[in-house]
Amino acid sequence: MEQVKVSNLLPFDDILKKYGMVEEKKQVNVNVIFSNFLSQLKPEEAHEYFDIYQEIKTELLDVNRPKAPIRLPKSCISILAQYLTETIYKVNQKFFSTIFLFTKLCKDYMNLYGWDIIGKYKIVTAEERNIPFTTIRDAEHIPEGSNEFLRSFVPNQYPTLEKEIAIDLTFHLCQWLKHNNYTHTIITPVNQIT
Repeated sequence: MEQVKVSNLLPFDDILKKYGMVEEKKQVNVNVIFSNFLSQLKPEEAHEYFDIYQEIKTELLDVNRPKAPIRLPKSCISILAQYLTETIYKVNQKFFSTIFLFTKLCKDYMNLYGWDIIGKYKIVTAEERNIPFTTIRDAEHIPEGSNEFLRSFVPNQYPTLEKEIAIDLTFHLCQWLKHNNYTHTIITPVNQIT
């Protein structure tokens, strides 16, 4: 299996600078950003993003709540919304649209293949497979699917996304998941394997 190479190990802020997309904001109107994003889509595609949008709004409300001493398990879609919530303050509208589309692709990929990834370790029932993966499972297994996600899923589903941006965003998402204890898996770029 061909492995996708990660060009540079860049922290997210450096990725943003690399693509000229930095725009620090203290306040964000999610409704305006989401409306602008939806206006770029075909009407029949817009409904596919609504679940993530609802999770983002929930995440933004949760930011102002006191943190519980024990973090309750989150669904994969909630974790992806948290990721988007943290990036929304750092990027301009154009790059946020790219990240939003990328995150939706990640959600779609995990809904299609997440049960297969877990099936390598345990028996997955037909009943479980009928439930969208991202609504009941966490994000633990996203890094395990990242190679195939980049090799075939992204180019087939979003061919206009530049490969280097997709690689950088995938690597950053996986690092972010590890940093926030949503996964135990560490991905290593091919150019770092000895």
